[in-house]
Formats: sequence, structure tokens, C-alpha cells
Amino acid sequence: NSAPYAAAPPNIPLDARNPSQSATAERSRKMNFDREDAANEDELNDILWIAIKGGTQPPAPVRSFFSR
Repeated sequence: NSAPYAAAPPNIPLDARNPSQSATAERSRKMNFDREDAANEDELNDILWIAIKGGTQPPAPVRSFFSR
């Protein structure tokens, strides 16, 4: 279907989850985004979890890796 569509505007401000003065924004500024995979993945996941879920939610799930 190649018919044009009308994009729906966002229902919430896109910058409301991680304001520039928040603790997560400060942590994000310290990360290296100059090239892919340079930032610490666990740290970034924690920042994203807090920014999306807020500080009152349970902590982010911990992933584990088992191999033989």
C-alpha cells in the first residue's frame, strides 16, 4: 500500500522522560557515543530503564549468561 499517511503527533513531550538536568542525563553525558558499542551497555540499559520507568519502579532486570 503506497498511499500517503498522516503521522499522529506524540501524546507526551518527547523530552519529558530524561530532562537535561536529571541524574540520568548527567550519566548519559559521560558516555562515549562517538562510535557504536563504545558506551558501557549495562550502564546505558540502567539509564534507559530509569528514564522510561522512573525511579519508583522495580530495578531493571539483571541478565545473566551461562555457558559451558
